[in-house]
Order: sequence, then structure tokens, then C-alpha cells
Amino acid sequence: MKKFLRITGIVVLLLIIALVALPFAFKGRIVEEVKKAANDNLNAQFDFKDLSLSLFSNFPQLTVDIDGLSLLGVDTFQDLPLFTADEVSLTVDIMSLFGDTIAIREISLENPFIQALVLADGSANYDIAKTAADADSADVSADNGGGFAMKVRNYSISNGTIIYDDATFPMRLEMLGTDHNGSGDFEATNFTLSTQTSSTSVTMDYDGVRYINAAGADLKADLGIDLDAFKFTFKENELKLNELNLKADGWLAMPADDIDMDMTFSTPETDFKALLSMVPAEFAKDLSQVDVSGSMSLSGYVKGTYNETVLPGFGVDMKVENGRFKYPDLPESVENIQLDLHIDAPKGIDDPTTVIELRRCHAEIAKNPIDAFLNVKFLGQDPMIDATLKAKIILETLTQVVPLEAGNELRGSINADVAINGKMSAIENEDYDNFKAEGQIILQDIFFKSEGVAYDMNIIVAYLNFNPSHVELSNFKSKIGRSDISASGKFDNYLAYALKDEMLSGVFNMQSELLDLSEFTSDEKVTSEQAGTEEEIMGIIEVPSNID
Repeated sequence: MKKFLRITGIVVLLLIIALVALPFAFKGRIVEEVKKAANDNLNAQFDFKDLSLSLFSNFPQLTVDIDGLSLLGVDTFQDLPLFTADEVSLTVDIMSLFGDTIAIREISLENPFIQALVLADGSANYDIAKTAADADSADVSADNGGGFAMKVRNYSISNGTIIYDDATFPMRLEMLGTDHNGSGDFEATNFTLSTQTSSTSVTMDYDGVRYINAAGADLKADLGIDLDAFKFTFKENELKLNELNLKADGWLAMPADDIDMDMTFSTPETDFKALLSMVPAEFAKDLSQVDVSGSMSLSGYVKGTYNETVLPGFGVDMKVENGRFKYPDLPESVENIQLDLHIDAPKGIDDPTTVIELRRCHAEIAKNPIDAFLNVKFLGQDPMIDATLKAKIILETLTQVVPLEAGNELRGSINADVAINGKMSAIENEDYDNFKAEGQIILQDIFFKSEGVAYDMNIIVAYLNFNPSHVELSNFKSKIGRSDISASGKFDNYLAYALKDEMLSGVFNMQSELLDLSEFTSDEKVTSEQAGTEEEIMGIIEVPSNID
């Protein structure tokens, strides 16, 4: 018995020694394969600080931990990070180490930083895959064997930062504190990918406006993936942004260069507060403690083909009934919010079948009423427009409805009473008797001061008079900091510009007794550290071609 126990103990000891020592036997090969795979396939600066192996974490599989991994750009994106991570953990099929190709079963990323950049000319920092010519010059051939095989079943991201900045839209999306996990049989050609994602802060800017500011987000998505047809079917999908829940159904396919899609979305929520939580941060501060009532509904679709010249059809239906909100520390409220918006563009926005109807838009901001109506048809052909706007806003009262940043000031008034009705062809034929465009927008004594801006802005007076042929700026006086500007003139072809993207022309006379350009400069310097991580990459700023 003692002899048996002794032998057993020796065997166990030898197994433990083997489990400890075996990874070291393969470390050299794995390091070599990692670097070879990067250098053979990527036009980027790839590096990592350390690599360790263990058989204990996921026995009987091998765990490979890569510390301090970084992938930096070259050429235009020199030294800008595309991907960094404190740790990348790979679970490797240990039996594959004895073959030609190392099989990866699981991937997890700790504290990754992922930054995708697209410049105005379309060049992207993630376009780093070497071309066939590059591969030939590096003497790389698929027949050589070796490298890694992605046989992943599970992957995860812990506390990630994800940035997508695309100047061609222009749009910037930033996701902080992102946890994500996904599972699926990636070796199959037809499988379901189940994912769960949460972010502590999602911020999205589009065309200079912040539409989502530090919103909490949760996404549960099950995708049916057909790799043979390259088709992705949305199964159980729920997205929550702040308090707004969205559900999506349908599919998206990329059989060739085009992207085909047929998707619908809707919200199960009927509480107006859910929609109000998505008000852009530039227009409303934190709404979590705001007294909100009213109901809403939201649904829509996207259907058709997307490529460089064609956009898919889409539609949106949004309603708000008896909406109201009031900040607890402010005296006034926004009451009687009514909204009925219907957009149906089954063949794209410029198709004659498109209908845009703002059937009703009403709100009373600190008892100041706003009413708007819009009906647009036959876009891309002979657009017909019917629109009205009536508003009387005392800007001081806005500060009694929505809190301003500390140190900010806002005052003045805006009065609008404009009506437009008729076909575009009437204007083109100068048949002004059959086109109605009349009314006025008046801005008076508007003053804005902010601690974030070095100069005060004051529109003393601005009169915009509407008629069928043009919009007249009959009187404009302003003061920005120490500089003063007075102007008069007119905008021609304003409706064709808005509806058909034609040339907007104008003639203006401007006078100023003093222009102090030094107030518009900044003494701030970009540090070398910021230049490597935060500096915006800009293309040439172009004046729009259809403005004269």
C-alpha cells in the first residue's frame, strides 16, 4: 500500500511538474507565431510587453496572456492608437500546438482602447490589412501553413473604451466603461451569435450637435448569421438608451458590394419621459429628477439597398400627446406638448413618392406658444410645400424652464409668423401669384454670455421678411465682443436650396466700425501627449459648393 501511494505521489508530482513546464516549451513558438501573424498581415506598429502561459486557468486548454498589447497606425495615422489593451487573454486548444496551426477557442480583452478614425477623404486607420502585393513581397503564402485558426466560441470585453470618429458623415461615437460578451459557433457557416453589451457612458455627436450625452446603454442582441449568403437576421434584440427602449426586427445582407436590408424598429414604452431622456444635451440638462407626464409612441423601418449612390427607403412615425416637464428648482414649465410626425420615403428621400408630414407640433414654453406645421411631397420632381410657423419666445423665460450652466446669461425675444404654400415650379417659372410665401421672423435684443466663450454675443435687431422669390434681411445689427456688424441684403432661391439642394445665392452689404479679430484666437497649445491621443485629424475645410 505504501509503495502504491509512493508511486501515485510521484506520478502526481510529475504531472504537476509537466503542467508547469509544458507551457514554457511552447512559449517560443507562440511568441514567434504572434509576431509573424502581425507582421505578415498588418501595415501597423504591433507590440506587446510580455506573454505568459498557463495550463491551470482553463485546464485542459492552454491560456495565453498578452500584456500591454498595442497596435499603432503608420503613414497618415502615424503613432495614433488603433487598439491597446492592458491584457489580451487567449484560450488555445492544447492539441493544436502539436499541429501546423494553433487554434484559438476564447478571447477576452481587459481595459481595451479601440479607436476607429475615418478622414474626410475616406481614408481609415483600420484599413491596415496588407494587400496581395504586400503579401507576395513578404514571401507569405497560404500554402505555407502555420499561424492561428480562429475557432472562437466565446469572447468578451471588460471596461473597454470604443471610439468611432467619421468625418465623412460627420459623426463621432464614444462608448466608455463598455462590457461586452458574445458566444456562437464561429466554425459553422450558419449559427446564432448571442451578445450582451453595456456602457456606462455613450456620447454621440452628429454634424456639430451632441444628440446623446453620457447616456447609459444596454443592448441584448441575438443575430442569426448565415455566412454563405452573408446575411444577418435580428432575432431577440433590445436596446436601452437612458430610459428609452427600442426593439428591432428584420435582416441585413451583404452578398456583394451592396448592402440589402429590411428592418423595423419600435419602442414598447408609452411614457413621454422615455423620449425626453434622449433630448440632446445641448438643449437640456440632466432630466432624471424632472417632473414629466404625457404619452408617446415611436416606430419606423429601413428597407432597400445601400451603396455609394443609393440609399434605402425609410419611415418614421412619432407621436407625443399631452407632454409636460418641469425642473424641480425652476418656477416655469413646458406644457401641452403635442407632436405628430410621419415620414414615409419608400424609395429614398429624393423620390417623388416621399411624404414628410409634421401634422402637429405645439408646445407652451413658460406660457410662450410655439406652433408648426409641415407637409412636403414630390421631392425630386416638383416639390410641393405647405408650412407654417408661429412662435413668440421671451428668452429670459427659458432660464426659468431649463437650467443654464453657471455663469451663462440669456435674454431677448424671438417672434415668428411665417406661411409658405405652393409648388416649386411656380417659383421657377416666376409665377408668384400661385405661390404663397409671407411673414416675418424678428430677433430683438438677444444677448448670450458664457464662461466658455471669451466674448459676449448680442444681436441687437434682425428682421427676416419672406416672399416667394427671396428672404430679405432688411435690418441686422449685432455686437460680438468689441466688434460690431451691421448688414442688409437678401437670400435668393432659398426654397430650391432647402428642397432640391440647388444653389443658394445672396447679396449683402456689411458695415463695421471695429473688427477685433484677436478675440477669436486662442492661446491654448496642444501638448505632445495630447497630440498622440486626442488631436483631431482634419481634412481640408471646404466651403459648400452650392452657396454663392
